[in-house]
Amino acid sequence: MKYLSTQMDRLEGLLKTYNGRTPLIAYLKLFFKEHRNMGSSDRRRFTAMAMAHFRMAGAQDMPTGTSIPWGMALGGSEDDALTGHFRETLGVTSGSWAEMLAAMQAATGWKEAAYFPAYEGLTDQLPVADFIQSHVKPSSVFLRIAPGRTEAVVAELNEKGWPFSRPEDHILQLEGHHPLHLLASNDKGWWEIQDIASQQTGSWWTPEPGQLWFDCCAGSGGKSLQLLEQEPAIKLVVNDNRAPVLDELQYRFDRAGVAIPKMMQADLSEGIYEGLGPFDGIIADLPCSGSGTWGRTPERLRYFREKDIEKMAGLQRAIIGNVAKVLAPGGKLYYITCSVYAAENEQNVEIVCRDLQLQCTRQTYHNYHAIGGDTLYIAELMAV
Repeated sequence: MKYLSTQMDRLEGLLKTYNGRTPLIAYLKLFFKEHRNMGSSDRRRFTAMAMAHFRMAGAQDMPTGTSIPWGMALGGSEDDALTGHFRETLGVTSGSWAEMLAAMQAATGWKEAAYFPAYEGLTDQLPVADFIQSHVKPSSVFLRIAPGRTEAVVAELNEKGWPFSRPEDHILQLEGHHPLHLLASNDKGWWEIQDIASQQTGSWWTPEPGQLWFDCCAGSGGKSLQLLEQEPAIKLVVNDNRAPVLDELQYRFDRAGVAIPKMMQADLSEGIYEGLGPFDGIIADLPCSGSGTWGRTPERLRYFREKDIEKMAGLQRAIIGNVAKVLAPGGKLYYITCSVYAAENEQNVEIVCRDLQLQCTRQTYHNYHAIGGDTLYIAELMAV
């Protein structure tokens, strides 16, 4: 691997300038613009090594000479020569992933408590060791297929030769990076990229024809589209406080051939419009630490600030305090985060139910890290 030393030196230089304020993938794109002599294979492997460093090191200090070889050995693509090189160098060319993980822990002293920031604040509702260890592997891409379109999308992926699995009838899982935007089925709006844990939150909703629903932190509209697939005959209002995100929502609805719902742009932590609602159902996919998705953005393990947990929890309480005012009697509010910190989830739900006229009827973590997905928390709160 003649080029490896040069790439490692380049990566060392990049890591000295990177401060975590920009997502790593976006930062790498800027880096590649300055290094146009790097071909597509070089860029792919450089990205893999950069991600391997953060996946392996997490919140702990670890030299790249340790983090990159072990990160690539444990999380690299099986058919990639670079992965094979690092495994051979480390002497882990055979054995299961669990055995390689044990060898890594023995060689490096890697500990879960040092790896994951704010470790003591993690919920006790998850298998913590398994959850944390799963971050060493790259995450998968999950597609939510529109009703009646699964076989057509499967046929197109088979034609491309892109390997995939099918964890559920309407969910497809892909490993690695593929130009999904080039698929004809993408132009037709036959699928949406949506993590499997996020999709599972939708199994809790029970929309009925004629009901009024509110997606109060709608983002780019993935959950709204999922809701309308379940019951097209509801009336839906969507909100986000970011105009570019609402533009993306409009694009996704247009592509899927779904009528644009009533849209509003407001910061619901500051207040709520009089006369809005009352809603039979409210989806509150709340701003949070994002800690349940750090398998996709492992640089956050290094640069996350523990003080942000309480900041996010306070923001969540402010939003729920306002949207609860427009929940109909007997209506249901779905409190959702992609966090694994109890202070943002079950502890916060206990506070809002104590302070507001709400009752928690059920709550859980949808944990799919074991198969390359995310972990999301959801609680069903009913107006009483």
